[in-house]
Amino acid sequence: FRSLLATFALTLRPGQTPLITGMAYRLHGTLSDEMIRYTRQVTIAWCVFFAGQLLTSISLFCFAPLTAWSVFVNLLDIPLVVTMFAAGYAVRIRVLRDPPRHSLAMIFDMISNCTYRPPAGSSPPPGLPDL
Repeated sequence: FRSLLATFALTLRPGQTPLITGMAYRLHGTLSDEMIRYTRQVTIAWCVFFAGQLLTSISLFCFAPLTAWSVFVNLLDIPLVVTMFAAGYAVRIRVLRDPPRHSLAMIFDMISNCTYRPPAGSSPPPGLPDL
């Protein structure tokens, strides 16, 4: 969680493009101001989630029986991540006027394909270097 927290959080620094904003740009090309604000907030939400996971894990490891920590990291971790994705989807369809819809396969393909280029003529969000 520490490395995921750092990865997401470092993209929130001034002059940087939030991680989720960059991913959305790679998937859609030009982004609306609404989408840029939303994706920044999603990046912040993931940072809070990872910080909570990290603090909970450390607290359980230090102050609870080892079995409690083990259940948390081995059994509850993946369901909590899935819940976070589901909550993000629920928020997206409620908050955005015209939420993008894409398949899980498209999302996994976008994440795994680092060389993807956005459509010609699209401009990156502020702070995102030309790809």
